[in-house]
This record gives sequence, structure tokens and C-alpha cells, in this order.
Amino acid sequence: MTADRAAKIARMGRPSSIGQLQIGLVSLGATQPWPYILTTAKYDTCRERIESVIQQQGVIAAGMGTRNCHEIQSAIHEMRLILKQQVHEVRPMEWTHANTFLKNLAYDASQTRTNSQNILASR
Repeated sequence: MTADRAAKIARMGRPSSIGQLQIGLVSLGATQPWPYILTTAKYDTCRERIESVIQQQGVIAAGMGTRNCHEIQSAIHEMRLILKQQVHEVRPMEWTHANTFLKNLAYDASQTRTNSQNILASR
């Protein structure tokens, strides 16, 4: 197996990035909006917590083990619990899209970034 092939297989195994947490915040000029389900009132508190932490990311450390990563992961966990309760209330594709979005968001939040590569950086 070549090094290129091994790298390709490794990339396939990790969740896809959603653009360094570009999640539809107008003030950030983001490119990927929140899935519709996650914009409903049930998710307002968690979504606001995540957005607040993301807006602070330019001045504080990001990545696994940091306080802000824990905050984001905690809010995502709460959102996923709510989403699981809605599994029979929404269309399967909408539920899957929201669930995948949250998985990718959790992955992106865990990635270590320096201040020059902060979570608000656009691709």
C-alpha cells in the first residue's frame, strides 16, 4: 500500500469537516446553515451557547481538552438527546442531515487550532 493510499483511507474514516464550524452565523459570513430542525425553538438555548463560544474562539484556545470545546460538546450532546426524541416526528432525511451535522460539528470543535488558525477562520 502506498503512502497516498493510506492517507486516503485515513481521511475516509474521519467525519467530514463543516468548514471549521462555519454554521450559518450571518456575522461570520458562514457557508453552511444550521439544518432546519436545529433552528426550531427546542434547540434555541443549545444553539445560542454554541454560537457564543464560537464567537469567542478568536481570542481563546480551541480544540480537545479546552473549556470552549467542552462547552460546545456539551451543547451538542444536549441537542442530540432532543433530536433522538424527534426521530419519529420528522422526515428521515431531515433527521439524518441534522444528526450528521452535529457529528461533524463535534469533530470540528475537537480540532486543535492556534490563534492564527482559529475556529472562525474561513476556508
